[in-house]
Amino acid sequence: MVRRFELCRQAVVSRNRVCKRLSYSQFHRKAVQNKNIKNIKGVMIYTGMSTDPKRRVPAFGILPCPVKCTYQPHAVKKSSEVSVSIAMVRRETYPEYYGKADYEAVNTAGEGCFDGNCPPSAFLDPGILTLSYSRFSDIRMTWVNRVDWAKRPMPPRPAKPTTVVFISNCVQWRMDYLFALHHEGIDIHFAGACGDSLRRPIPNCSRSVGYSHQCVMKEMSRHPFAIAFENTILDDYQTEKWNKIWESGAIPVYAGDPLARESKALYPPFIDALDYQGPVELAAYLRRVLASDELWKYYTRQQPAVAFAKTTAIPFLDIDHQFLKAQRSIQGAKVSEKALIELQSNARDAFCKVCQLVQNVAMGRG
Repeated sequence: MVRRFELCRQAVVSRNRVCKRLSYSQFHRKAVQNKNIKNIKGVMIYTGMSTDPKRRVPAFGILPCPVKCTYQPHAVKKSSEVSVSIAMVRRETYPEYYGKADYEAVNTAGEGCFDGNCPPSAFLDPGILTLSYSRFSDIRMTWVNRVDWAKRPMPPRPAKPTTVVFISNCVQWRMDYLFALHHEGIDIHFAGACGDSLRRPIPNCSRSVGYSHQCVMKEMSRHPFAIAFENTILDDYQTEKWNKIWESGAIPVYAGDPLARESKALYPPFIDALDYQGPVELAAYLRRVLASDELWKYYTRQQPAVAFAKTTAIPFLDIDHQFLKAQRSIQGAKVSEKALIELQSNARDAFCKVCQLVQNVAMGRG
């Protein structure tokens, strides 16, 4: 209970601080003027990571894009292009990851609770451009995609609540809650890396193969409920778990973004674990859903009430992490040209928006 209270307290602290943040362009105009940057010919993005540049995505141009925009595996000295460093780590702890960029950008880890610091000061630094899941970031990124409702299967209806979870990050509050649910009679199959003595791994099917892997989705669809608890409770923080619990066909039981309720009209009904006082009350409600024809019909409605609204958020991007993962999957061999082109394609929208924002500010148009 104490851990969950602290988690909620941190979420409120984060909300209050992030809401006060002003945009990068509002802050950065004077900083740009002080740098006396002239004759800017474009913007160069690089990861700022301290790893070997050969283990990063090779350089490529971002096309189409209204401004000259390129990706480089490392900073290029004496370049006519303004350099922007993107890293998914805390700036104060790993300053070397940001290299020698003219500007710094914090990727999706921007508002995370590091040691109770919600968000870290890097997110609120006026000199930093944020690409994050928050609606208050300069460029909003998201893991959420459209769900093909026509392909969503109907879940089974056993006598007792069951579910399967694939968890690789054994965050204490989440595991405590799931163990408590299990103690209350919810049959939870712990198929991931977490679960202690309750772990029952499924051969050739684990969280490591990817949350969207067919075997993971197949296992989730065998149960009436799909439980997805984010590793932290923060406004707008919805990972790929949100999408996958819907695609599984099972009734979603979600704990994460406190603002998820804002999108209820865009999805069929789901069970928000944050609405319940704790595992005992939630477990009782899951049993009630299975026992009630009315509730079962309500929660297994396959179509949302309204059409999915368009969003300005761009898909989550971590291009170098994906590149390294692809390298490891083939034991260090070169990533195929097809796979590389796909990675570059996924990066274009995000990187172009970064380049446009930075160049507009640098040229005094921000």
